Amino acid sequence: PMVNLVRYADDFIITCENRETLENEIKPLVAEFMAERGLTLSEEKTVITNIRDGFDFLGFNIRKYGNEILTKPTKKAEKRFMENIRKVIKGNKGCKQESLIRMLNAKIRGWRAYYQHGATRDSFHRIDHQIFLSLWQWAKRRHSKKGERWIKDRYWHNIRGNSWTFA
Repeated sequence: PMVNLVRYADDFIITCENRETLENEIKPLVAEFMAERGLTLSEEKTVITNIRDGFDFLGFNIRKYGNEILTKPTKKAEKRFMENIRKVIKGNKGCKQESLIRMLNAKIRGWRAYYQHGATRDSFHRIDHQIFLSLWQWAKRRHSKKGERWIKDRYWHNIRGNSWTFA
């Protein structure tokens, strides 16, 4: 049977057409190969699963839908990214909007570059909405005596037809 291996640093995936081959032939060979080098397979991280059920690898969830294999950011990766973004926003309550935008853009660009090759539309939409909510709270805290319209006009502008651009 055809067997494929994908490795990144000390993480790897082995794919095969049937579970029995993986369990009875491939896994023992890999365990032996690693033992000869003083390494062991992590029982916690070693999972044999059907690709239709999906699995997580390097921050991506990989799953087969029909005849397509889709990769998208894991929920854990989304959560970790948003925790990082919120930390930046909350830690910079007094900074200028321009400085905050620079800090956030660097993080957002990095996250986008890493995940851009997957099926990311829904994930990016969720992230965008969460960032908007965090920025809205940031702006409201800075001007607690001002109305929502004033806050919107102060921090959000119409750029290329999007009237809710934080700029």
